[in-house]
Amino acid sequence: MAESNQKYLKKFKGNKPQKVNQNIEEKSHEFLRKLYPFIRDYDGQLPNILDIFQPKAIEWLLSESVKSNNSVIKAKPLIDFFINTGYKDEPEVDQDDKPFSRRTTPLHHAGKRDASIVPDLFKIYDRFDVNYTNEDGLTHFHVACNFDCVDVVEKFLELGQDPNCLVTKTGDSPLHLALDWYRHKKIAELLLRAGADLNLANVDGVTPLHKICLNHDELLEMFFNINEDKHQTVQIDAQDKDSKTPLH
Repeated sequence: MAESNQKYLKKFKGNKPQKVNQNIEEKSHEFLRKLYPFIRDYDGQLPNILDIFQPKAIEWLLSESVKSNNSVIKAKPLIDFFINTGYKDEPEVDQDDKPFSRRTTPLHHAGKRDASIVPDLFKIYDRFDVNYTNEDGLTHFHVACNFDCVDVVEKFLELGQDPNCLVTKTGDSPLHLALDWYRHKKIAELLLRAGADLNLANVDGVTPLHKICLNHDELLEMFFNINEDKHQTVQIDAQDKDSKTPLH
């Protein structure tokens, strides 16, 4: 098996990183399909993945596997392989060593497609001092709130993340997203105690309080208690675009 590993490594190392970055997109799914046997059959000590791929190529592989609708190409095995090699993403920085935050990562794609891989991707994208933002204004923090990644949300907040940062395209706050589909009580509590505003309306005029009253009656007492402790006023008469109030 070790001999087979070396054969695969030689094959992938044969492509210089620059060449991988330039040519990999030409036959994306074919390349990914060829990579899966390498992942599946690898035995023994795992390689330093940066000896094989540049960071941009790794991100491309992860993004394409997340976005793929091909039944053969699945993101989970690839993500697990990179995690097991010890790979961690590092941000690009400017001349003052300040990280660039404008960037679309596999986490942004996963947030639209597959909730199950979001916690695993945060093991690779584990920098919480930079909040990557895509072209829609969706951030890693938003994704963590939407998919109940409690430990990730806690780490972002500990480092000073604004609990009221909005998704530019939709106007949704982290609290909107925490209440979107699931009952993320712990996330909602963390956000409220960090200063999340129940009165922020998205582009449809919907406030977090609208969502609570519509889908999460069991959370109302907790929300009002926290707001009372923090002396925040709740606008119970706020109207959405259909002129509905939270208590309508």
